[in-house]
Amino acid sequence: MTGEKQPLRLELLARRRHLADRQGLSRRIAQTIAESGPFAAARKILFYVDIHSEVETGRLIALAMHREKQVFVPYCLGDHLRIFRMLDYRELTPGAYGIMEPDPDLRHEPERHAGADQMDLILVPGVGFDRQGNRLGFGRGYYDRLLRPLREEPLSAETKKTHLIGLAFECQLVDHLPIDPHDVAMDAIVTERAVYGSLEM
Repeated sequence: MTGEKQPLRLELLARRRHLADRQGLSRRIAQTIAESGPFAAARKILFYVDIHSEVETGRLIALAMHREKQVFVPYCLGDHLRIFRMLDYRELTPGAYGIMEPDPDLRHEPERHAGADQMDLILVPGVGFDRQGNRLGFGRGYYDRLLRPLREEPLSAETKKTHLIGLAFECQLVDHLPIDPHDVAMDAIVTERAVYGSLEM
């Protein structure tokens, strides 16, 4: 399946790049998330920091901080993503692939780190999604490696579910994505037009 993905990536990235009014559409998506049960209930949320033409997350991050939720952002360490609690945007500096990441001088503070299984909600970027919740990334596998343990281990009575919500513009959706065994599906995809999947708790 992997060989089928690259032409699709290029097509979907081009669609997203040429999309008009990304800011306005991002506001609609943010409003849907902000009014959802998983966002309202979450105490710990992992956000991606948007870059280039991705759905913007800045308003949601600001809202989460205003509501005194714990805000986490990812950063690259080798082939893996690590999760860092962000207290202020000024703690971010350009990191891997030009993405804003926690300043390296702050990463030694153990109380700032957490595991994906400690998150109540993770907002996930993607190049594309399908309406069944499958995700197409850039092919480096960072998010799949981060999220796979959340879906491989059965939930016990004491274990809470971490909600995985993909953020995308409608132009990034296709009917069916080619899927590999290591790919991790979302609980829901939120676009400016609709919710695909479930935002139920």
